[in-house]
Amino acid sequence: RHGEPGVGSVKRGAAEQSAGANPSVLLAPAGGVRSMPASLEARSLVLPATPDRGGKTASRKTKGEGTPLVIDKDAARKAVSGHLVVDRLLSPFQANPRVIVDELRATAWKHQGVVTVQEVASDDGRFVLNFAAEGDRRFMLKAQPWHYKRDGLVFAEFDGKGDPTEIDLGVMAIWVQVRGLPFELKTESMGWSFWDQIGEVLEVSHHNHVIVEKFLRVRVEVILHEPLKSTVEFIPLGSSKIVKYDVLYEKLPLYYECCGIVGHTSERFCNIPSDKGVPTFPKNLSVE
Repeated sequence: RHGEPGVGSVKRGAAEQSAGANPSVLLAPAGGVRSMPASLEARSLVLPATPDRGGKTASRKTKGEGTPLVIDKDAARKAVSGHLVVDRLLSPFQANPRVIVDELRATAWKHQGVVTVQEVASDDGRFVLNFAAEGDRRFMLKAQPWHYKRDGLVFAEFDGKGDPTEIDLGVMAIWVQVRGLPFELKTESMGWSFWDQIGEVLEVSHHNHVIVEKFLRVRVEVILHEPLKSTVEFIPLGSSKIVKYDVLYEKLPLYYECCGIVGHTSERFCNIPSDKGVPTFPKNLSVE
């Protein structure tokens, strides 16, 4: 009757209360389930306002509405700069860089400061080391090469700019001994002349420009994708005979005797077919 609440009106009120719990549908008084009215459905797509830090409410942005970040690249470089080097292991096997560094710190490295390991997404498993002390970094670079389970480690300086995967790790600095040289050929100038036979000469060991050690020692950069040199060659003036003198490498990592390339530990990891893999390099070119 007019003015008297009926059963239908009670059910509708309950249905509207239920909309808060499930706003996608409303209960009809006699027809079961019906769709939400368009006005309510439109309102349900608006995200609720959220208070900002000042207590005021602000509309929440949906994904994709954000503005691009403005980045100060110089400031970013300064934030990550430090005493950095890039490193990789010369081995066909993968190794955890943190395990490598922990072992070196416990055995060969005598560092006083902290070393942080940062892994890099790369094909050759390289990683970045951040030394707390510049003296530790200089010592590590100066005393190369280092070993991990007889496999070599190659390090290069990194200033924190650009991509560490683009740093050249294709060379290795190492001390070389030239054995059997006549006394008159054991000179500093002779050491510098080996650049086109052994590799780029970085340093010649001497005392006041005089060779005082048993052998002529030269620090060179070995190109890692090329075979090691096992001799140096001379042709005495006025002669056509080639004279050879043996070369040994101090702390040389593993290499394959058939190809002479550092990091090729066996025929399994060398491009030379197994049926043609004849040892042509001395079994041990390394000396302590």
